[in-house]
Amino acid sequence: MILTSTTAANSLLTLLLEYLPNVVIIIDGIDELDVSQRKLLLTLLNSHVKQWDEREPGKLRVMLVSQQIADIDKALEMAARLSLSPQDNENDIRVFVISWCEKILTKYKLDNVIMEYIKESTCQRSEGMLSFLYVKILIFGTLPTSVPEESSFIFKLV
Repeated sequence: MILTSTTAANSLLTLLLEYLPNVVIIIDGIDELDVSQRKLLLTLLNSHVKQWDEREPGKLRVMLVSQQIADIDKALEMAARLSLSPQDNENDIRVFVISWCEKILTKYKLDNVIMEYIKESTCQRSEGMLSFLYVKILIFGTLPTSVPEESSFIFKLV
């Protein structure tokens, strides 16, 4: 559901908070909104969190996933923060890539040299973003965006 009105969003959130015992909101990519949209959303969320923390602490919890941007930092200066670096995801990404490489290897009967190239180049290019890998695998069925000439046939298989 996409809400295009802050009035509608405010009414819906108020209704949920009145009738549900606890509400958890998770928003990913708030940094992808334009500044004015971010400001409206953050103001709305901050207002509700403050109101409900005074009335019923813990009833409303909000988790925002974002790149570090000044206006977001300012709006959330009182919020608890958890920062992740690319190194924090490195092992998870490697495990994920290895799992998918094994599936691709089996499906297309590729040799280990090509699979090792796919594995290493994908882990390096992900820069800590697991979603990068997931989209690459689901959409393209293989991992790298470019490969050496001798392994370019991979894209013909997909």
